Amino acid sequence: MSFPGGRRDKADEHLLATALRETMEEVGLVLRAHVLIGQLDDIAPRSTDIPSLFARPYVFAVEGHPHTSPNHEVSGIFWVPLAVLRDPDVFGEYTLKVGSASRTFPAYNLEHGTIWGMTERMLTMLLTPLD
Repeated sequence: MSFPGGRRDKADEHLLATALRETMEEVGLVLRAHVLIGQLDDIAPRSTDIPSLFARPYVFAVEGHPHTSPNHEVSGIFWVPLAVLRDPDVFGEYTLKVGSASRTFPAYNLEHGTIWGMTERMLTMLLTPLD
């Protein structure tokens, strides 16, 4: 599971423009209609198996459940209240098996699935100041 995002196009004036465009393209949500709260620290994958990249997460206040329209890159969309993510019973671990090896990662275990990896790290970065 992940947030909308993607590569910066030459036409994108800055990375915020990339975030706005990618969100509109992938989930049909026009973020300009909502309040930009700020940005989190840049984040990169910890795995050396993934090409070098970084993500710059932006945080918006979105009221209710606005209309979305996922494109072909998105298999589904769901909303999770912050209170659910802050529930200690939701935070745990996820074990990934690759061949004969297993690795365990911090994760948010939700009814819709498990959030781990960079997405988990973004959520934890967002939620930590709220504790």
